[in-house]
Amino acid sequence: MYLPPGYNTKELESGVKNKWRWEWLNERGSLGEKWGDWLKKPNTPGSAYCEICFKTINYKSNGKKAFKSHAEDVTHLKNYRTWKSNQVLPGSSKAKPETESMQDRVAKQRAITAAFISEHCLPFSIAEDLLNYAKRLSEDKHALGKTTISKTSATYIITHGLAKSFKQEVADKVKGKSVSLNLDEATNNNNDKIVNILIQFYDEEENQIVLRHLGSRKQNHATAKDIMMSIESVLEEYKIEWWQVVSMLMEKKFYSHLRTGYVMAAIKMLKMPLNNHTIRQMTVLDPALVGHSQVEQAMKNLGKKMPQVLSKEDLGALSQEASIYNVDLQVKDLQAKYKEDDRIDSGYWVKVFDLNNFCAMRYPTIKKLVMPLLTVFSGPLIESTFNIMDDIIEKDRTKMTVVNYEAVAIVKTALRKKNVKSTDLKVTPNMKKACISAYSSYQKYLKEMKEEKKKREDAVLDSSVQLLKLERAKKIAKLVRLKNRHSGIKRKPDTSSDGTGRKWKRIKKI
Repeated sequence: MYLPPGYNTKELESGVKNKWRWEWLNERGSLGEKWGDWLKKPNTPGSAYCEICFKTINYKSNGKKAFKSHAEDVTHLKNYRTWKSNQVLPGSSKAKPETESMQDRVAKQRAITAAFISEHCLPFSIAEDLLNYAKRLSEDKHALGKTTISKTSATYIITHGLAKSFKQEVADKVKGKSVSLNLDEATNNNNDKIVNILIQFYDEEENQIVLRHLGSRKQNHATAKDIMMSIESVLEEYKIEWWQVVSMLMEKKFYSHLRTGYVMAAIKMLKMPLNNHTIRQMTVLDPALVGHSQVEQAMKNLGKKMPQVLSKEDLGALSQEASIYNVDLQVKDLQAKYKEDDRIDSGYWVKVFDLNNFCAMRYPTIKKLVMPLLTVFSGPLIESTFNIMDDIIEKDRTKMTVVNYEAVAIVKTALRKKNVKSTDLKVTPNMKKACISAYSSYQKYLKEMKEEKKKREDAVLDSSVQLLKLERAKKIAKLVRLKNRHSGIKRKPDTSSDGTGRKWKRIKKI
């Protein structure tokens, strides 16, 4: 609680060396501002409060000098300019008398935030991010006042706006490049199985191997044909050809023990050598093997096993570059600087590819070979990404559709792998354009789904009609056969008569 100007502080300040003086409020700072605009006297001896910086100032020892030092502080001047630019001019129709202190106003904001967290059962750890989110939106107050968003609009903005822009970004980056795929499944509370497809590729902009969520499909029937149809539908969406796929990792028993299989495989890999000859040759990518006698031969063998990456002409250039790479002194310097904690792509190989000979890349063919091999998935990276899926499919999301799930997974994975929070996301022009056209895209999607549903219903109806016709034809054929059978039987002559030579007709009893 603040004391009103002119209040007698003699008794309050009895034990203070430099006592409070109300005339300090009339002093002015370097910007010409009055100290009284920001300086308040609480009911506490020897201390005052700055309402702009939310800071307590002790003047027991230095008196007026403490306020002068604070008024000349760079942070205080910056806060004062911000506060001054947001003030309403006196006499304006919007001007309102300030009845609450800044401390009370801050407490009010905190109370509203805490109430929102409790109302929606959110974790307490989201409090800081929630406040940063509010601050990010308040940067454009005019647009915020005109912004509305409902449950439906949030759905199509995520699915046909934000996720669509991230999809297009991945499609542009993987065009004509080698990629690796990995498949996993997730199950919601409706017991619907969803196959998740992850992709790993080399990003020229980030100069490292990046991982993204490619897509999701409902997969309650897990036959090989059904799984391949789901994979092909996702690849077609990104215009990825099969020749671009270097490797595809999936468990043999795709649904039953997938994660258990990953853990067991990881344990075995640590305890026993790998028997797969190709994977053993891929150890040539380890910087520790530079100078080994088998490096050149291993690279040549790997090149022969990847005809979609290297042509026959490239194999000759690869052999020459591999022999030079194995004795290159600059490469050995990079090997010495490389640490086990560094990423092998950005920490070593990217630096190798930056080596030049008279402004020309020294190892272009090795780069064509190594980059696809680096996209092959590794266990820990896979599991860290699959944990994201468990965060999305929760108990209170039983009605989440596969389309919504896929969109949330794409956005969440992209933000996490870019190490960017939503409050710090740089909204690109493509994202803005996608969000603006999200409603029309959503309506087009609904129309297509409606037409597809009608086609399925018509197909089922036609199939049912054909079955009915077939059953009817079978019954008619059976009746014809019975009729023909009875008409072919010869009847015995009837000898019954009444003595006059006339025969009585037999009357069939009904």
